[in-house]
Amino acid sequence: MIKEGQTILQPEMARTLSAISDDPNEVIDGPIAGSLSQTVKEVDGVLSVDDLKHYRPFEQNLVEGKYRQWRVLAPATPTIGALQVLLALQILGNFELSNCVPGSPEHLHLVAEALKLSFIARGSLHNEAEALSLSEPDKAADMAQLINSNRVLDADALYGQSDAESCTSHFSVGDKEGNVVCQTQTIGGTFGSGIIDSTTGIVLNNLIGDFSLRVGDVTTQGIRYGSYNLLEPGSEPASSQSPMIAINQETNEILTVGAAGGPKIVSASVQALVNFIDFGMGTKGSVDAARLHCHGRQIEVEPGISVGVLARLREIGHDVVTVPRIALLQMIHKSTGGWEGASDSRGPGRASILIEDSGHIASRDFGYSNIKL
Repeated sequence: MIKEGQTILQPEMARTLSAISDDPNEVIDGPIAGSLSQTVKEVDGVLSVDDLKHYRPFEQNLVEGKYRQWRVLAPATPTIGALQVLLALQILGNFELSNCVPGSPEHLHLVAEALKLSFIARGSLHNEAEALSLSEPDKAADMAQLINSNRVLDADALYGQSDAESCTSHFSVGDKEGNVVCQTQTIGGTFGSGIIDSTTGIVLNNLIGDFSLRVGDVTTQGIRYGSYNLLEPGSEPASSQSPMIAINQETNEILTVGAAGGPKIVSASVQALVNFIDFGMGTKGSVDAARLHCHGRQIEVEPGISVGVLARLREIGHDVVTVPRIALLQMIHKSTGGWEGASDSRGPGRASILIEDSGHIASRDFGYSNIKL
């Protein structure tokens, strides 16, 4: 039994990472590959050394959208979540959100409906071309016309929401030249498949649950698709991961956003960008502000949204439920004044800057840290 505060040592993983740094082929057709294959076979799974040997990582062009005066860059498929963020933002781009009071019923209603529409679009995908079309401004403009400020969209065709927790992490890094890396990685559910290869220390993921077994089936993340994302040999499952980089076309500011939290990554990322761009809340304010999530019949809201606002949302037809938290966000911002970062106060994390001082590297937090040192 592991107790809170106990240090977890992973010597097998340390040896594995060292071996891969010396020879990446170890994980393709070397001892690491052999051990992983054997572990999967022992639990009646299917993974051969040949499978690993023939897998190749691939690069894709970024997909670009626009929100206000910002260019917003997102990875292409299979990261459907990032394309969905672009769609929701571009739907909201048809409304003057800056005229709303942050956290008001008007603001939250528009965000909820835009998110709902983006999940409806995601749920009707049938092929790669339709998936990529999620980023098209014309699609967003057409969908924006469906939003009514005084009532909710008919959600009869939607599906139930999932409470499944994901085992995902996100980090953003920038350097003094202005280069940024925005990365999300996941092993799926909590502790992935729950299987650890005892030789290598590698935790095996359960991302096969992100596939649809049949058209219209709901995945383990509570997402429904059309004929897109069916489980097939050689295919990769669609993902809600949404690492985003935004560039201000007027000031050249750089903003990165990413999160952990399954489908709630989409909701959290959209709201963080809206908070920063429309409401000028800065990095920490944009990340820490109370959020909502809607990919089914209900709106999930975090504590911090006022009783009066919730009453108004219910009055116009929203089915509102309160949940402890919605995703975990990370954000960094670069302007002419330098770097600023924010790590979500909802969970463990840290926003720091590394400074060279007398030949040594010093780590300094941005005024706070969620980790006890």
